[in-house]
Amino acid sequence: MNNQQQSQNGATLIVSLILLFVLAIIGLASMQSTTVEEKMAGNMRDQSVAFQAAETALRVGEIFLGTPVLPVFNGSNGLYQPTSGETALPLWETIDWSDSSKVVTVSNLHIADTANNPAYIIEELAEVADATGSLEAALPKVSAFYRVTAFGSGNTGTSRVILQSVYKR
Repeated sequence: MNNQQQSQNGATLIVSLILLFVLAIIGLASMQSTTVEEKMAGNMRDQSVAFQAAETALRVGEIFLGTPVLPVFNGSNGLYQPTSGETALPLWETIDWSDSSKVVTVSNLHIADTANNPAYIIEELAEVADATGSLEAALPKVSAFYRVTAFGSGNTGTSRVILQSVYKR
């Protein structure tokens, strides 16, 4: 009987070590999962900040278009004519958003946790005649359209959001 007890004491130690090893692996896996989820939450927050910054710039650009008299759209101060040609890239893809002479930077509003101030550009689109909208029968009503493109970045600068709206005036 004494011989049988000695052989069982070693088996308990091995089973306990295997169980401890399995628990350690489960703990490490849950820590890694938590780290990945924390990074995902940080990235979602960064993307949300970039979206809010771009939306702020978009609204500021639309408010600018609501002013009674607009300046000439000559390619300076963020006011452009649209790019022409079928092979031409859209203006918002070719413009340097960090160059303050090419965009309008929204610096008077404080947007928390952004790496850069949001910016926008406005393109004057072709006028559209609306034959049904005039009070005078012989004259069609002419509507002016503008495309506002806004750029915002998050707190790391790696997340970027571009938003657009078309404004009828």
